[in-house]
Amino acid sequence: AGIGGGGLPAALVATGPSPWTLAPVAPSANQPRGPGLRRQRPVLPLEATNSTEATNSTGGGLGNAPKADNSPILCTAAELAAALSVPSFSVESQVHARFAQTVVRTALVNTGTCTAETLFSVQIPEPAFIANFTMLSRGQLLVARVVSKGEAEQQYTNAKEEGKTTSMVSSGGPSTPVGDAWRQQFNVAVAVPAGGTVACELTYQEVLQRRRGQYEHAIHIQPAHIVANLTVGVHLSEPDGIQSLAVTAPPGGPPATVSDSVAPAAARRVLYAVDASQQMAVHPKTGIAGDLSIIYECVVPGRDAGLVQVSGGYFAHYFAPAGLPRLPKRLVFVLDVSGSMSGSKIDQTRAAFTTILQQVSDDDQLGIIVFSTGTEAWPATGELRTVDAAAKDAALAWTLERLVADGGTNIYGALMQAVDMCSPKAPGLVVFLTDGDPSAGEVTDPKGILARVSEAAQGRATIFSLGFGYNIDFAFLSGLSARTQGFARQIHPQRDPTSQLETFYEEIRSPLLYNVQATYPAAAVNLSSLTRTSFAQYFEGSELLVAGQLEPEVAAEWTLSVSGQSAGSQTETLVKVVNASAESRPPAAVVDSPPTDFVERLYAHLRIRDLLNRGLAAGDQAEAEVLQAQALALALQYHLVTPLTSFIIVQDNEVRPPTDDERAMGGQMMAMMDSSISRAASTRPVTWALLPLLFLLLPLWPGPL
Repeated sequence: AGIGGGGLPAALVATGPSPWTLAPVAPSANQPRGPGLRRQRPVLPLEATNSTEATNSTGGGLGNAPKADNSPILCTAAELAAALSVPSFSVESQVHARFAQTVVRTALVNTGTCTAETLFSVQIPEPAFIANFTMLSRGQLLVARVVSKGEAEQQYTNAKEEGKTTSMVSSGGPSTPVGDAWRQQFNVAVAVPAGGTVACELTYQEVLQRRRGQYEHAIHIQPAHIVANLTVGVHLSEPDGIQSLAVTAPPGGPPATVSDSVAPAAARRVLYAVDASQQMAVHPKTGIAGDLSIIYECVVPGRDAGLVQVSGGYFAHYFAPAGLPRLPKRLVFVLDVSGSMSGSKIDQTRAAFTTILQQVSDDDQLGIIVFSTGTEAWPATGELRTVDAAAKDAALAWTLERLVADGGTNIYGALMQAVDMCSPKAPGLVVFLTDGDPSAGEVTDPKGILARVSEAAQGRATIFSLGFGYNIDFAFLSGLSARTQGFARQIHPQRDPTSQLETFYEEIRSPLLYNVQATYPAAAVNLSSLTRTSFAQYFEGSELLVAGQLEPEVAAEWTLSVSGQSAGSQTETLVKVVNASAESRPPAAVVDSPPTDFVERLYAHLRIRDLLNRGLAAGDQAEAEVLQAQALALALQYHLVTPLTSFIIVQDNEVRPPTDDERAMGGQMMAMMDSSISRAASTRPVTWALLPLLFLLLPLWPGPL
């Protein structure tokens, strides 16, 4: 999260009643991000409906008169650096039972005599949904509303024609790679008037995923300014207890403080506070930049049907049993060697494959396909070979000889050949690596490939798609994997792709169950509300998560079961008795309780993701539209920005009374602004006009705080 710098996604467009229009150009794939990218002019004056009124009410006679065209005097680069400060930047995050809610708050103070334009910028994890964005300026609380993308565009157009200040923010812009993860970039242009203060608050929510036995909660910190008060607080609680916890602070800064506790602990606290001198030691102007990464492991209760959380008429079921034997794999690698893979991509693929092949277990069965315009297979018979030392040596020599980039991209032929190597009696895992779109072979239309390959793969293979680089149709890869109960990942070519590929393989290295099915009683659970309940595999170190709505009249106790194929083709059934009358509560040691509706919100996140994935896997357009409509309805109900919805802010001429929640939020933000002004005054010269700012703001607030 930060202020300033960064490119604006094309979906963010804002305008005001005068020629103050923000119409940014979408950054290209290779355009740099972060501090230093040129600022977009003109700016979004969210704090004003009229430039003259804004100057008179906030400038305090500082001489910031409007120009002849009724637009404000904008700060030059030098004036901006001298005038704009970020006295307060804070992040508060709560994680309970894998559900994380993170609130980012900042205050901007302009001590100059010109209008300071900047960006409120936050990087959030790609699986997260934004749940709230609020600005407080000149005593007016501007709360973004979530509407469908089509409605947002219409409201934006109407507001612009009516001369109202408006802003529209959508997800789906270019993602930013950070380590192994991809981040969404959330940017809003902010104009801070001369002598003015603006406070911003953003809330996002996510469900943490278990990978290789661990959960990671990463918060990106990049204020792009020296901040008088920079704090991050994270409160974690897990019903089964936290077995281990490791915290990594941004590079160059001080370490984070972790609450003392004897493992396993029900709750832990992490505090990261950096004063101005410590920030300047990292960089004299921009300060701290990096991730506060928290990696933790939960206590695994053992070999049962898992943990169930019940609250507010909803339940969440976490399944991650321990003590099951590893199952042998039927593994097929499908490697793109087309011309676009030339250079570092093919070299990195060669290095990663060499390492991964040594990790394939001796009782696995292996096949390899390399493809460009045509395809080649190992073994040449088209049948998988049981792995031993000799087989590994032969497979490696054969593959390295053929990892030479040239020709077109015959995705259809390669995948159909891989599926043919698998058997319905023993389904296979297909690892598919490509960097481009289909351009050769019998079928080159992505929709045609999706339909034919997914039909052929049913009951035979799960496809895990790895998209190498940026110029790929990731929706195509995601749909291909979703239809076969796999998943897709994007590999960043400039951030150690060899390590990314090896990390991916670690996740699927050890299957423990095949054909997993969770079953719930109709008398207790609304079966139509359930998220996905069947899974092709359960891998060691992962977690299967199902959520749903309870029936209005549910028995005090009810039983669920999870079954799957284990070693020796035996079916293993694990049973759990759930006490539905006992509402889930956080451990007593946690002072900061999670939201009372966290199970319901976790359900909403899972249900929306499930519906979107099922839409990708839908066999026809009509089915996909029905699933998208259901996902849209949930996103609107729970006020979440998703691929189907957008934020819209319209500054109405008439200010409505705030709701109770908004009044409380406004009180918090007003307190932060008051505190921020004090900090700014103690760290740098401030014009006398700032001292009575709080008294100027209070009369404008519509209702008691």
